[in-house]
Amino acid sequence: MVKIIKKLTAGEEGYMFAVTLILLMLGALLLPHLLSFMITGLNTSQVYENEMYELYAADAGIEDAFWKLNNDPPDVYPYSYQITDNINGNTVTVAIEQVDIGYKITSIAIMDSTSSTMIESYVVPIYSIVDFAAASLNGDLTIKGNTTIDSEPDPDQANIYANGDINLNGTVTVLGNATATGSINMIGGAYISGDILPNYPEVEIQGPDMSQYWDEVKNLEPIEGDLSINEDTNVGPAHITGDLSLTSDAVVTIAGTVWVDGSITMTGSSHVEGGGTLVAVGDIAVLGSGELEPENYPFIFSTEGNIDTGGVDRVYAVLYAPNGNVKITGTSGISGSAIGATVEIHTSCTLSYPLELKTHDPTEDSLRIVSWEIQ
Repeated sequence: MVKIIKKLTAGEEGYMFAVTLILLMLGALLLPHLLSFMITGLNTSQVYENEMYELYAADAGIEDAFWKLNNDPPDVYPYSYQITDNINGNTVTVAIEQVDIGYKITSIAIMDSTSSTMIESYVVPIYSIVDFAAASLNGDLTIKGNTTIDSEPDPDQANIYANGDINLNGTVTVLGNATATGSINMIGGAYISGDILPNYPEVEIQGPDMSQYWDEVKNLEPIEGDLSINEDTNVGPAHITGDLSLTSDAVVTIAGTVWVDGSITMTGSSHVEGGGTLVAVGDIAVLGSGELEPENYPFIFSTEGNIDTGGVDRVYAVLYAPNGNVKITGTSGISGSAIGATVEIHTSCTLSYPLELKTHDPTEDSLRIVSWEIQ
């Protein structure tokens, strides 16, 4: 453009003045738009900054409520309060509501009358394996037949859980809550007395520290190879490097931990009693009319295998197979609980969950946040 102007004004005095006027005119046309863009950008930046401050303030409300639940839980729910100090220029109001098997926290941050940010978060306790009558840790929980699951001495507290689907098929009765990360399917007259909670966030269930049982036997002289018992005897604490078989009508009293590197099989009318703990690296099978009746509901562990109770007599124990399947068949009943990677109950029996096993207290156990969402 300058070259064109030079040609047009060649030999003319004052052409630079004309160029200056043209540039001033262009500037006058463009400058308002540039200033408008700059002001818009500044305003937008301020809006984003305010929203960011609100978000941080609302999140601080969630964290404050989470701390309160762990350290100074309210006596009554729902519980609402306002954080005393303004956070990033925001007034923060928090509400804690007890829902199902956890808590819902709602935190609202308000900077002015025209702007606010709300966050909803769900918090669940960390449970122990003995807090459920039956639980599948990494798969489906399936119950078929004419099975009743209830608690004792007080009814309606036999809760079940699956990190997967819960499938109830037949005249199954669950007197408690049913919670699953997947679906809850009820066929053929199945009944659940408590809350039915499908698609629930995964619950953390902590198992026992296996090292405490191994520590009890690791320095003992091991019993090499397989051990078969067909008469009344006392066993434990002991480390058996092979399999353990209980046959005939032997009554075996367990004292301390009996750790078996292989499998445990009970057949005939063999009977286990005492206050010890049975641990098998492999499978555990209670067949025939074998009976487990230890004192104080000890753990019956299979660390890597399955547990199968297909006998006709009652099992008094906490059955725990974190990496395998717990399968209850036949007419044998259980007083205790059944916890496994998956659990199957195909029988006509009663699973009686003793409330004395329950250790969970939401005011004492640690909690974890399982969801966080801006509303």
